[in-house]
Amino acid sequence: MKKSLGKEKTKIFILGAGASIDYGLPVWSDLASLIKNYLESEKGKDNQYKKEILEWLDLIGEDKKYKTLDECIYRESSSTRYKENGQDIEFEIFRILEVIFKELYDKKTSYDKETSWIKKLNEKIRKQEGVDWHNLFFINYNYDNVLADNILDFSYLSKTERERIHRERILNLGHISQRYDYEKIPCLYPHGLFQYSDRGFLHEESDTINSHDDSIPKTVSCYHSKPHEIIFPTNSPGVDLYILGLGGGLKINLDNIAFSDISKIKNIYITIRSNPDRPKQENEKCKKSAIDFLKEKFNLQEENIKSHEDCVSLIEECFLGF
Repeated sequence: MKKSLGKEKTKIFILGAGASIDYGLPVWSDLASLIKNYLESEKGKDNQYKKEILEWLDLIGEDKKYKTLDECIYRESSSTRYKENGQDIEFEIFRILEVIFKELYDKKTSYDKETSWIKKLNEKIRKQEGVDWHNLFFINYNYDNVLADNILDFSYLSKTERERIHRERILNLGHISQRYDYEKIPCLYPHGLFQYSDRGFLHEESDTINSHDDSIPKTVSCYHSKPHEIIFPTNSPGVDLYILGLGGGLKINLDNIAFSDISKIKNIYITIRSNPDRPKQENEKCKKSAIDFLKEKFNLQEENIKSHEDCVSLIEECFLGF
C-alpha cells in the first residue's frame, strides 16, 4: 500500500504495543501466557485447536525455540507438521487475542489516570500547545481500537468544562467528526486491526494479506506484514516522527515501512524504556542500538533523535505551551 500525505501532515506518530498499556492492554511478550490462561479456563477448554495452540506456546521463551509469539506463528503455521491446519491455528490465535483484548481494555480507568498519553495529547490539542489535529498522521502497529476510541474524546472533562468553559474550542474540533474521510485523522494499520471504530475521528486503513477475505481475521503477525510506503508531497515542509511503545519491534516493523524521501524527516522522538531488571550498562547498550538504527535508516545526526522514558513524558516534553 502506498499512502500519500497532505502537506499539512507534519507529525507522524508510530505506535507499538507499549502505547496501549495505559488502557489495560498487554505488550506482545505477555500474549503467550494470556492465551494459555484463556485456553485453560472455562471459556477456552473446548477450543477446537487447544492442543495445537498449547504445543506452539510451549515453544516460546527466552531459552526456547522462539523468543516471541509472532515469530512462532510465522514459522509453525507454515511448517511441515502443521501444513494442513497451520493457517487455521494462526487465525484461531488472533480470534482468541481479540477476546482477550476486549476483556482487558479499560477505557474508563484510563480517564482517571494522568498516565494516559492520548489524554495528554488531547489536552495539548485543546490548548493549542504546539500540535493540532490536522497535523497528525498515525501508523499503528496495534490491533486494538484504543487510539480510535480516545483521540479527541473529551468526555473526561466535567460537563461544565465541556459545555461552558471549553465549549468553543471543543466545538471547533468537533467538525472533524463528520463522516467524510478527508476530515478525519488518517491512521494506517500495517498489521490489520480487530474492528473499526464507529466514533469517526480516524480514517482507518489497513492492507494485509487477509484484508480482502471477510471469512478470516484482518490481522497478521509482523512477519506476515506487507511493505507499505509513505509518500511525501513535493511541497512538504518536512515531518517529525514520534515513535511510542514500539520496543523490541522497532527494527522489524520500521524495515517494512518506506518513506519516499527521508530528507523530509527532520527529527525523531522515541520512547526507550529502561528495564529495571537489567544493569544500567545493558540498558544504555540497548538505547544506543536503537538510536544507531534510526540514524542509519533515516540518515540523521544523533542530535536529531531524542529518547524519552515513556509515552507521557514524550508528549509533555515535545509539545510545550507558550
